[in-house]
Amino acid sequence: MDNQRIRNLTTNRIHTSMDHIAEDLCFLTGFNGLLDAQLLDINEAIKPYLKKQLGESSRFFDGKYDVTHIGNTELRPLNSNELLQLRY
Repeated sequence: MDNQRIRNLTTNRIHTSMDHIAEDLCFLTGFNGLLDAQLLDINEAIKPYLKKQLGESSRFFDGKYDVTHIGNTELRPLNSNELLQLRY
């Protein structure tokens, strides 16, 4: 996944577009047709998963708007057990 799109989910800052946020949350969760009102809650619910996959102290979680963080990072969708653990 594009690093800037991942940063949308980890920094609470828009690095690409709102459409990408919805698309990526649907991809990661398998939930199709998320409503705009659900995006923030789902995004917060998957933060522990993202921290586990990316490393909690990684550059992805610096909270900054950073267009220099380019490239792609492997990020798989949540599995059924991880989905059951979501709290939103």
